[in-house]
Amino acid sequence: MSAFIRRFWGKDASSEDLYRSLFYQVAFLSLFGIVMLFSTTYATSLLAVGKPTTLFLRQLVWVALGWVGFLVCSRVIPSKLSGLSVVISLASVAALLMVLVPGVGKSVMGASRWIGFGMFQFQPSEFAKLALALFVAKILSSKNRDFGFKESTFPVLAMLGAMFVLVILEPDMGTAIVLSSIVFGVLVASGIAKGQLGALGILGAVVGAVLAFAQPYRRARMLSFLHPWVNRTGASYQEVQALGAFASGHLVGQGLGAGQAIWGYLPNAQSDFVFAVVGQQFGLLGSLVMILQFVMLVLTLFRIAARAAVSYDGIFAAACACWLASQTVLNIGAVEGVLPVTGVPLPLISAGGSSTLVIMSALGLVRATLRNKKVELIVLNGQGPGEERRSTIKAVRAIRSDKGYGAPKSVRFSRERTMESMLGRVRTTHGRQGVRPSASATARSER
Repeated sequence: MSAFIRRFWGKDASSEDLYRSLFYQVAFLSLFGIVMLFSTTYATSLLAVGKPTTLFLRQLVWVALGWVGFLVCSRVIPSKLSGLSVVISLASVAALLMVLVPGVGKSVMGASRWIGFGMFQFQPSEFAKLALALFVAKILSSKNRDFGFKESTFPVLAMLGAMFVLVILEPDMGTAIVLSSIVFGVLVASGIAKGQLGALGILGAVVGAVLAFAQPYRRARMLSFLHPWVNRTGASYQEVQALGAFASGHLVGQGLGAGQAIWGYLPNAQSDFVFAVVGQQFGLLGSLVMILQFVMLVLTLFRIAARAAVSYDGIFAAACACWLASQTVLNIGAVEGVLPVTGVPLPLISAGGSSTLVIMSALGLVRATLRNKKVELIVLNGQGPGEERRSTIKAVRAIRSDKGYGAPKSVRFSRERTMESMLGRVRTTHGRQGVRPSASATARSER
């Protein structure tokens, strides 16, 4: 068992193993989501339209489209989209604006979040998560590690601010938090200055606190989160029913399709509160297995980010890892009563066509990063031409052995250069940060 874990999730896992591992993990969660989808919708569908499979088949179409997106995007290397990332982000902002236009955006329960017609209604805020991940990778991969606020951090915050404001106007506080988590997590991983990081953290906390109490329904939601049993017949009804459903599952659960939650006692059982149904039907053990699978998936995404051949792919994979992790924590935390309810779906498990399609497409793009054979590197800390040459040769050997990130610490993946240029035409300039090659080209490894 330990050998199996080391092979597919260890630091020495090969690109081929990670490529297969991500497919198996997505397949497991997707299949589990289909099972839970039928289990949580057959009663609701029977009561609503008289047929137990109507809602299930409708969502199954989106799952099939999600798999098409995953497999197609597995052939598209994210860095190939670098030139289009700004256009994609602006298109996402335009779609968020369209949602707010009367007659164009579809309003459900007071929230205008959808555009489209019939069963094919799309939620632009879900696409905004993918667009933001592509944009962040574009900005941060084009700068040196010691980037300044004006050159790198500000453009990222500007795009986040535009999306954040439009999503809040829908209103959709949960998606706004996920968007912020993507940017904050990637900025931390990129190594921004501690002063900038601290200021952003304080600013985010202040903005979040103000927005949490700005609207009456959000204020009621926060107060009900602090005292759920006091408001169990009002604002805390969902939280209390979710806790009751989860607790009734005990250790091994009541069985697939069993329990009262799916019969209308728990609103939105198939979407935002599907984890409560998982606990009721599969118990604590089944819930832990699902959580463990999510943990392994996030770790795999970070592992792929560390193995990415170029910085754009690595930053994009890290952004997707932060996206998946934050959304999972927000959903499960709300069901368990440790976080306020924000209305975000559980990735790959909850019903929701837009979420399923976009997340699976994003995971396909992450998987495609392992197909990229171009390698970028700069020698930062060499002591002279001879030292640089030795470090470069070590890096190339590591790349050729399919261990690109096993290169010495004096090598950082940042710019493209050919292997011939690295080995035969090493030219350096001496500066405050050590020796930097001045030539740029493309290094290729035959994996």
